[in-house]
Amino acid sequence: MRSYYKVFDLVAYIGGLIYGILILLFFLRNLSKIEFELNFAAEYFRIPDSKAITFRGYLKQLAYQILKHTCLKPDWGLAA
Repeated sequence: MRSYYKVFDLVAYIGGLIYGILILLFFLRNLSKIEFELNFAAEYFRIPDSKAITFRGYLKQLAYQILKHTCLKPDWGLAA
């Protein structure tokens, strides 16, 4: 009878390890998704001349793109 308890304990221990690994993988998957989205946004909204992304730089870039699409190409030197 005691040998069965050892087997049950072993199965419960392995099940607990698998459950913990699955939770860790789920957390890491969500973390890597967030990291990918942040990296993609940083590359997408970056102004080529600047070293850092700022909200003011984003507004300048947006104004430049709007004027560029309305055929009023400003000579700001921000982005081509």
